[in-house]
Parts: sequence; C-alpha cells; structure tokens
Amino acid sequence: MPYSSNLPNGPAERLTPVITETMKYIKIKCNICGSNDYKILYRSNIGSSNPSVEDYTSTVNKYSVFNNIVKCKKCGLVYMNPRDVEVNALYKDVVDNAYLETWQERAETFNEHLKIIAKYKSCGKLLDIGCYAGIFLDEAQKKGYKVTGIEPSVWASDYARKKTGATIINAGCNEKLFFPAKEFDLVTLWDVVEHLDNPSLCLSNIYNYLKRDGIVVITTHDIGSIFAKLMGKRYPWLMRFHFYHFTPTTLSALLAKNKLEVICTKYYSKKFTLDYILSRFGINVKGDILKRIKIPVNLGDMFMIITKKKA
Repeated sequence: MPYSSNLPNGPAERLTPVITETMKYIKIKCNICGSNDYKILYRSNIGSSNPSVEDYTSTVNKYSVFNNIVKCKKCGLVYMNPRDVEVNALYKDVVDNAYLETWQERAETFNEHLKIIAKYKSCGKLLDIGCYAGIFLDEAQKKGYKVTGIEPSVWASDYARKKTGATIINAGCNEKLFFPAKEFDLVTLWDVVEHLDNPSLCLSNIYNYLKRDGIVVITTHDIGSIFAKLMGKRYPWLMRFHFYHFTPTTLSALLAKNKLEVICTKYYSKKFTLDYILSRFGINVKGDILKRIKIPVNLGDMFMIITKKKA
C-alpha cells in the first residue's frame, strides 16, 4: 500500500493511511515537511472512473486528468491528494510498444543529458531508477558506464534486460534496500520522481546507495514555470500518475532533507518526431514522412537538477 512520511525528519517512517469510503483513494501528508495543512489548487476531474493500466502507461495521452491538486501551506509542495491506491500493481502490468517507436529521439535527448553528466561523473557504476525499456541504460553503456536498473513494469524490465544485458530489478523504489551501501557512482531518475509514492524515502535509499563522491541526476517538470501557470488546470502534466509537481525550490528542499546538496539546475528541451507529437493529440497520420521530422520541444518547464552527498 502507498505510504508517505509522517514527520519532517525520518523519511522511512510510515503514515497511517486514511482511505475514503469507496476504498479507491488514499489521503497523504506533505512529503517534505509532514504537514497536513494545504489548499486545493485544482479540484478533481476524474469523476468515478477507476484507475486502469493505461492510466499508468508512459505514452498515455490522458492529459489534464487528475485528482485534487493541492499545495502545502507550510513548504509549498504541490501534490495530488487523495490519490489511487495499489498503483504498483498497475505499473507492473504496463505494456507500452508506442514508447519503443520513439527510441531514437529519446536516445538523442539522453545523449545530451550524458554530455552534461560527463562534466561531473564521466565513468563508473550507474543506477537508473525507473529505467523503463532501457533507452538511457543503452546509451550510457555505450559511453562506458557499468549500468543497473530498477523498473516496476514486467514488460519494460524484460525489454531493458534483453537490450542491455544489464541487471534490471523488476520492482518499484520503495523501502526495500536492494543494494549495498556506497555501491554507485551515479544514480539517475528521468521523469520519475513525480511518479513515486514516497520520493523522500526513495532519496533516502539513494543516499545510502551513493559513494562518497557520487552524484544524483533528476529531471521533472516545473509546476512553477510560466507555461504551467498560464495553463492552470489545463497544464498537460497534471495527470493521474503524476503524484508530485515540483519546482526547483521544493525539489531542492526535498533533496536537502535527505542530505543531498544541489550543485546544478538547468532547463532543457526534448526531441520528438512530428508524427509522435500529433499522436499525443489523437491525430494519426499515415506514412513515414512525419516520422523523419524531429522537433525540439522546450516550453521552459522541464528541468534537470544535479546533486551530491553533503559533506
């Protein structure tokens, strides 16, 4: 069952869940400060629909569909409250062949990320949390990193394992410690932290996995960006499987809580084919011409944050 930290100090402490009468949702406290004092920014538009595997699939195009989006009055963290229960079972059953069709353009984005990472950690043992089908692991392996992944989808973890030959643990990143202390030089979470039921606990585990000079690299969307503010409740990344919506400030606070110090924050663009972009809006065009047209997408709301262990 999903859980959240109960107190500001001690990310591994459980919050006793409060379930609604229908048993479909769980109410949580702030993952940074433990407060239960919040204001509702956007009210739920889910209605009575039960969650499906499709809702938890990476390439789902159910944008701007969410449960209550709230903002902590104490620290400013924006998150979904309440949210679905037992989401790990949904992630486990995900099959997402549409994701594989975007392999090359995603690989190009990851290679740009690797150029940035190389300035801080150009080699060593790498752990990718939420590695999905293994695109980043495949590219990192080509650069000489020794790669390992964690992925909840059985389909995706099998694909990544066959593609890379690496160790891929089929699981979510919860309270279980999968690796020895100080095992990795680099840990990455690519658009994953917003999906985690307890990101603070995940970061606490990551701290244990990291070597003394290790770094953590995280990407996510910025709920405080101009684009997000202009879109309001129509902001596309307000989705059922996005439990948290960070800004650089709130993510930095969560990292600091888990003894990780920010050393770099930067915004970036992603490349997608025109065919894929149109398909996200339900427009499907026959032929391969649009698949050859790659467009960098930068709305000023995607950021990368690089951190290290505090001295």
